[in-house]
Amino acid sequence: MNRFLCFLLGMTVLAAAPLPAQESPLQTVEPADHGRALINPQMGWTMHFYSNIITNYGSKLKPSDTLDDFPGLSCVYLRVPWSFLEPQEGKFNWSLLDTPAQRWVDKGKQMAIRVSSTESWMRWATPKWVHDAGAKGYNFRVGKGVDKDGPFWEPDYKDPVFLKKLDNFLAAMAERYDGNPNVAFIDIGSFGVWGEGHSWASSKLPFDFESRKIHVDLYCKHFKKTLLAISDDFAGRTGRAGKTFPYHRLCPVQRRNSTGRQHLRSASTSLVVSCRDGPGVLAQAACYPGARALWVKQT
Repeated sequence: MNRFLCFLLGMTVLAAAPLPAQESPLQTVEPADHGRALINPQMGWTMHFYSNIITNYGSKLKPSDTLDDFPGLSCVYLRVPWSFLEPQEGKFNWSLLDTPAQRWVDKGKQMAIRVSSTESWMRWATPKWVHDAGAKGYNFRVGKGVDKDGPFWEPDYKDPVFLKKLDNFLAAMAERYDGNPNVAFIDIGSFGVWGEGHSWASSKLPFDFESRKIHVDLYCKHFKKTLLAISDDFAGRTGRAGKTFPYHRLCPVQRRNSTGRQHLRSASTSLVVSCRDGPGVLAQAACYPGARALWVKQT
């Protein structure tokens, strides 16, 4: 028998041999309905423990209460003025955030943080020592705008002294919270009244896109692991979609449905409605008609 016929015979035998049985990569799962709301990462209900004023709303809860009876609550939200966390330069009061958050963390839930630099109920949301160091800003009166005798103060968001002190603060904040698995996201809150990215309830000055972008870039500089968020109000209260603050120049936007914002037992929604790959910026739920149009335009 020649070599070619031997080769064909060998191949025929191999082809006829049965292959070893392989386990299917598919598995069948039949989850039981336990009747409880599912907790999805970065989605669900958020408890506003501090809503700028630290007596709203967590102080109304009992010390051990984590709102376990509220379905789908996955995160405790802590929104406070900068001056509460750094009353003296380089001296930080992180316990203001960590202490109330711990009860939720102990139950496997997360915290989220916003730090504001302008408030409509206190003068020095930005620490007074920043102003005393030479940071420029504007006195204002709520409803009127800039007023040299106004009781409240808003920084010039491009002022180099202000930005330097803010840079130092964010570096310290990131050292503590960036990459912390207990932190769901960090709001970019240093621009605008209440940290919402607008000035309609403060100086009413028309801060430009570059002013906003400087603050986004500062947060991105320091927070390289933890998700960052910006409020839809960065587009302005009456700003045209994609004009006042075009999100697409910072990150691609993916549109999802939003239920808006409701208040139930001192809780509010914080639905993530857009994202991007890698560390960067995501936008929170559009809650107002003008801002909702932004999602339609950009998608």
